[in-house]
Amino acid sequence: MSQLGIYILCISFASAVNYVAQESFYVFWPQVVVAMIFGTGAGLVVKYFLVKKYAFVFKTRDRKHEAQVFFIYGLWGVVATLLFWGTELGFHYFVNIPYSRQVGTVVGLVTSGYAKFIMDRDYVFVNKE
Repeated sequence: MSQLGIYILCISFASAVNYVAQESFYVFWPQVVVAMIFGTGAGLVVKYFLVKKYAFVFKTRDRKHEAQVFFIYGLWGVVATLLFWGTELGFHYFVNIPYSRQVGTVVGLVTSGYAKFIMDRDYVFVNKE
């Protein structure tokens, strides 16, 4: 399977974690932005470890290197998350269809997921030795 294919499987699973966490949180505290933050945090950790291990087969040298890689991953994640959130909120507030927020979630995850693959491949999981 191609690297992108493995990446898609990894982010699909992490996206499911994100979505379930977000929807579960939303049931108890129906504030869309708070639920989005909760889901994003849950998905972030799962996605990092899955794509690092399976899509990029990347090994960190030590804990310091792990922290550096995760920090860079997180910074690029902010860019992808802004794209994701913008799409989700745009659907939530401006698209008048049933389940517009959920549709925006899926569209945002697909769009930001591909952008994040490019950023991860080119800037995060690269061996500089």
